[in-house]
Amino acid sequence: MAVCSQGVGLGAPVDRRFGRCRYLVVDLHSGEHQSVVNPGESAPGGAGVRAAQSLVAMGADALLLGDIGSHAPAALRAGEIRVYTGIQGTVVDSLGLYRDGKLRLVAEATAPGAGSRGRSPGRQAPGSTWTGEEGQQ
Repeated sequence: MAVCSQGVGLGAPVDRRFGRCRYLVVDLHSGEHQSVVNPGESAPGGAGVRAAQSLVAMGADALLLGDIGSHAPAALRAGEIRVYTGIQGTVVDSLGLYRDGKLRLVAEATAPGAGSRGRSPGRQAPGSTWTGEEGQQ
């Protein structure tokens, strides 16, 4: 299991983004957790797919997140990783929501404007302006 996070450890605030989250906090199925730098966070494109590939390589079976773009779901399905949305608070808070059955299982993109060159309105390329239209600057 992995949770999108802004920082290291169980007490870190969650990050609603998947491909561009800073860390993935991974449950090692032994009761221990490891914070891993997300390789997609600094990718010029394909951030979600790159993050998904790293989770598959780590053997994750579930991902807790806020939103997911249009390309990552297929990579996660191929790796047999279930995706749950609705995280909030800290990593440990979101793990509790998962255990209590309060997160929603999703199979498709949930991010508004998913697929707009890997950048959401909060992550534009330097010098660009967001127009609100998918893929336009």
